Amino acid sequence: MGAVMTREGEVRLADALPTLRADPVPYAWWTLAGAAFGFAVAGILTIGPPILLLALAMVVCGARVRRLRGAESYLILVGISAAPWFLAWLNRDGPGTVCRVAGTTTACVQEWSPWPFAAIAVAFMAGGVFLAARAHSRGQPPGQIGPAYPGTDEGRDG
Repeated sequence: MGAVMTREGEVRLADALPTLRADPVPYAWWTLAGAAFGFAVAGILTIGPPILLLALAMVVCGARVRRLRGAESYLILVGISAAPWFLAWLNRDGPGTVCRVAGTTTACVQEWSPWPFAAIAVAFMAGGVFLAARAHSRGQPPGQIGPAYPGTDEGRDG
């Protein structure tokens, strides 16, 4: 990829860059499926099991629909990071006892440090973006999950 020289001698880098026309549906699908997984695990003792069923259904549908298969599936990790980000935000005043006054009422709660949750969220986000970018840079064709067979453009799923 290089710059394009015009007749007037001006360099136009924008003309040299490839035009990307990405379908946003797979990105959103896998990110939402990951968020469902993350919140299902965070709330496993309350509302987690029904959300987990929804997340599993989304993954099965995503794996079966050709439009949704591909490098975007790695973004499930980015979606999973939503739950640790939310937990970090809920504990933003921690660690320790945090008291809030509302009118004539004082409520005190014990909060954890938000930093471990934020670190986990960053790790999931970075891992998802790295894996998706690596798959795109290797030219992984749409609809392929996993590496291509050596010497061909076909993946394991066909």
